[in-house]
Order: sequence, then structure tokens, then C-alpha cells
Amino acid sequence: DGLIRDANNYEQQEQASQQILSS
Repeated sequence: DGLIRDANNYEQQEQASQQILSS
């Protein structure tokens, strides 16, 4: 469960940084 949550968090962080880059 912890690993899955970490992976989800990592993906969300990646998406957020991509949005910042494109804006």
C-alpha cells in the first residue's frame, strides 16, 4: 500500500511540474 501511494504521489508531482513548465 505504501509503495502504491508513493508511486501515485510521484506521478502527481511529475504532472504538476509539467504543468508549471508549460505555463
